[in-house]
Amino acid sequence: MIYETDTQTLLIYTGTIWETLVYHGDFKTYTPTWTADTTNPSIGNGTLIGRYRRLPGRMVWVRISWARGSTTNMGSGTYSFDLPANLPAETGTRWIGTVVGAEDSGDVRSRHGVALILAGGSGDKIDRIRWDISDTDGDLDNWTDSVAEPVFEDGGFLTINMLYETTYVESDA
Repeated sequence: MIYETDTQTLLIYTGTIWETLVYHGDFKTYTPTWTADTTNPSIGNGTLIGRYRRLPGRMVWVRISWARGSTTNMGSGTYSFDLPANLPAETGTRWIGTVVGAEDSGDVRSRHGVALILAGGSGDKIDRIRWDISDTDGDLDNWTDSVAEPVFEDGGFLTINMLYETTYVESDA
């Protein structure tokens, strides 16, 4: 076992590779791609920022911050967000994260829901966002352009936090 002072990482040798046990460094940033299954949206003058941190073993913590701008085009269909490049999710199980947001910049109409990486999916994206919306069927509704709520106005925002296991095994990601 060694501690690399330059990377702030505690490593253990498995006999074939060095695996990260504890990483004390900063989050890395990336630009997630925001897509929809019918017509892709565009962020325009809104913001879309991804941050991730590799945790011990094969775990990854990802955080995506999205805010609608006055020129954001919502596209059409069910929305998804890419995961960090080269850190795909293990697809034998479903991964569930949290999502919170506000439909307006004043945080008056707050929402919460779940972010899903579906079992059997591609593993390279958060497949859908489902909102806890009080409606007639009482279930969670996919975030699409055609769902009545939430309707994000200019300045409305959401944050996704998710922990998942990656299929990538090298410790330098």
